[in-house]
Amino acid sequence: MQQPPQSSQDVYLMIRRAKLTIFTDVIETTTVLELKKIIASIIKIDPQDVQLAYNNQSMEDVKRLQECGISSKDARPQTPVQIALSIKKNDSDELDKDDIVPYSSNSSDDIIQPSVVHQQDSRG
Repeated sequence: MQQPPQSSQDVYLMIRRAKLTIFTDVIETTTVLELKKIIASIIKIDPQDVQLAYNNQSMEDVKRLQECGISSKDARPQTPVQIALSIKKNDSDELDKDDIVPYSSNSSDDIIQPSVVHQQDSRG
């Protein structure tokens, strides 16, 4: 008895660079190059200028996401997999690796308190 072919499952991704975050979902058989094209169309750059990394490992264009260790079991809507995005600098192979900025921290030094300014209406 033949088993039915397994269908590809959605994986949920959070692509991050500096203060930029892109949420997207694709199927786990999507290639890294296809994902780069999706990202490049969003941020309006050439896909060849995009470099992606998962778990500090550079992702090869020809590999499928599942071959990079990204599966639907781990990359769920409530817990998307984080992928680091780097962009090539001006016509060189050098990458602009901006550190990913955390969303928030527990340090009180990072909390900006709003100041309330009351102005009198001059029309009296």
